[in-house]
Amino acid sequence: MILNELKSDTHRQYGQFSWGHLVKGAITNRTFRVVVTMRLCQAAAAEPGLLRLALIPLKFMHRLSTHLAAADFSWRNKVGAGIAITHGWGWL
Repeated sequence: MILNELKSDTHRQYGQFSWGHLVKGAITNRTFRVVVTMRLCQAAAAEPGLLRLALIPLKFMHRLSTHLAAADFSWRNKVGAGIAITHGWGWL
C-alpha cells in the first residue's frame, strides 16, 4: 500500500514514476520530502514487532523535513495517494 501511494505521489509531483524521481525528490525537494517521510512513518507505524522501531528515527526525519519546509503537517494525517504540497513556505 505504501509503495502504491508513493508511486502516485511521485507521479503527481513529476508527471511520471521512477525510482530516480522518488529518491531525487526526497533529497532535493523540501515539500516532496515531507510527503515521503509521512508515508514512511505511516508504514513503520503499521508494522508489527521490531520493524516498528524504525518509527523513532523516521519521526525525527519527518519533524526535520516539516521544519525545513515550514509546513505544519503531521505524519498521522490520512491523505490519499497522489498528494502534492505545492506551496509549503508560509511567507513567500
